[in-house]
Amino acid sequence: MLTLYSHQWHALDDFVEDVQMNLLPEQSLHLDWEMNRVGTPVRFSLGLTPTALLLYAATPGTPLLSTTSSSGAFEEGLWNYDVFELFIAPEAEPGYQEFNLAANGAWWTAVFNAPREKNLNYVPPRSIEIRKGLNTDGCWAALSFPISSLGIKGVQDLSLRGHAASITGANPRRYCSSLLNAVDTEALPCKPDFHQPKLWQSLQQKAFITEISK
Repeated sequence: MLTLYSHQWHALDDFVEDVQMNLLPEQSLHLDWEMNRVGTPVRFSLGLTPTALLLYAATPGTPLLSTTSSSGAFEEGLWNYDVFELFIAPEAEPGYQEFNLAANGAWWTAVFNAPREKNLNYVPPRSIEIRKGLNTDGCWAALSFPISSLGIKGVQDLSLRGHAASITGANPRRYCSSLLNAVDTEALPCKPDFHQPKLWQSLQQKAFITEISK
């Protein structure tokens, strides 16, 4: 089950700091579509403030990146390279929104009315706040997405279901999914397909409370 932490982070840097200081728990995508365990998985954290959805993803090793993308660039097709993907959907509605975040800070989002049926009327923001950097075993990137720019409902009242995934490697490509920890794998298609909103589980919402030592 995915966990979405709510807190009054004043800036994206504060959220990143809490993750990297191990104050905010990370989740990992440690099973690929063939049910093989990944030695060093992609790790991620999800946050929510009154005004923004926050994503942090750490990719191990040297990531495969688009040669045309850069930090802050909005680029469709990041799934052809190493990428972290988040899907969120209102509990009671069929539509959902997909977010892609590459280790170099490139990003993409789209709204879907039904599986792979893109909502062509949705216009994403022209730019968002992005951070990226290196850690001990690879790269990380984080984004802050304004709630006012979301194309779905349900975020403010925390009534969401969702799914996280990663695509990494060149040969072979590894498709990891949070679905593999939560559902009967017989319900999944043989080929990797992350657009399975009927199988997504409710997001677990938790308040993040920091303890400050004096």
